[in-house]
Amino acid sequence: LSEYEQKTRFVDDSHYLDFIRHTAPDIFNSGDSRLLAATLASVRERREHAHVWDSESFLDFLSRSMVHLKIITKIEFVSKAGSNNIECFVSLKKAET
Repeated sequence: LSEYEQKTRFVDDSHYLDFIRHTAPDIFNSGDSRLLAATLASVRERREHAHVWDSESFLDFLSRSMVHLKIITKIEFVSKAGSNNIECFVSLKKAET
């Protein structure tokens, strides 16, 4: 939220390194600086997710974001990473105004 409020347009490498640390720990912990640099370049080029959450912290962030932005929504569907082995997927329906 703070990055949104600050109108952040550039994501520094620490965000992408956190992404790699959680999604490819074998590469991150390999000690191979060339492999890590190549992976970092690849995720930056693909504009991968710059923030990493588990399902619960993502749902909390989503809820707080909707309140902060004053967007009233209802969760229609949730599939957590623990059940689909990939990621937290959420379908929201915006309230009628």
